[in-house]
Amino acid sequence: MEVWNNSGNPEEKTRPVMDPTVPAQAHIQHAQPTRIAVPTMVEGACPSCRVGVLQSEFTCCGICLGICFFPIGLLCCWAMREKVCTSCQAHY
Repeated sequence: MEVWNNSGNPEEKTRPVMDPTVPAQAHIQHAQPTRIAVPTMVEGACPSCRVGVLQSEFTCCGICLGICFFPIGLLCCWAMREKVCTSCQAHY
């Protein structure tokens, strides 16, 4: 418990004074260990079957854009690739 020392003078700074009749209380908080589950994912592994490997394939639309708009179309063809699993054939 703190008792404030005010003498009535507004220019005098106040400071806290501890009351010796009240015992000091300590609050102890025990921390529990935190466990974080981190999924282990192999780079390039399929998230669906977790057996196959993801390979990049060009889409039909990307190939058509690459042919029709040759210089810039190659950038579109490369940007429109999709990942396909070698095991379950899922498209990403």
